[in-house]
Amino acid sequence: MRDSSPDDPRFRRSRDRLLAALRQVAREGDLTIPAVSVAAGVTRATFYNHFTSLDEAAWYAMLDSFDELLSEDAAARRAGADPAAVGLQSLRKIVELLRVDGALARLADSYPSDTVLPGLADVVLAQVRWFRTEFGTPTTLDPAAEEIYVAAGLYALLATGARGDDDPVDVALVAYSLLPEWMRHPGSGGPSTQTI
Repeated sequence: MRDSSPDDPRFRRSRDRLLAALRQVAREGDLTIPAVSVAAGVTRATFYNHFTSLDEAAWYAMLDSFDELLSEDAAARRAGADPAAVGLQSLRKIVELLRVDGALARLADSYPSDTVLPGLADVVLAQVRWFRTEFGTPTTLDPAAEEIYVAAGLYALLATGARGDDDPVDVALVAYSLLPEWMRHPGSGGPSTQTI
């Protein structure tokens, strides 16, 4: 993404308008840069000031949505909510998000990531890494490989669940049961001091 001035409030507002318009347009079915630009009330040049392509914009829209869900999850955990209940609720919300924003998720999935994972799986990987850092969970001999493995598994299960007719709660239960212990019951300590 071309964040030439991400600290400028006007830049952030136009980016947020573009991402909101992208979600709206994707749900309506006319997923093109001109349609997104018109819905956001900006020019196509403004779109290209923020994103290089439609799939990049979709990737960032999904990343923002996942970030929002994870922030809610973290706040509930810090407030003392049962980790299992919070985890299941978050996974259910992800399945529902992927169902509502299916076209956007598929487009985000086509965005070439910096990892070996598909674009949307890379969004999940960012969340797994944030979770490990935020909750001070223990690292393994090869945390990067473990994180990619966890993200790939979650991505596959959640994406499949989002395309199916299964109850989102049932999909969340299966996904939760496959999480490593450090995600199901993170340590009560603060953020990890180790770099991942």
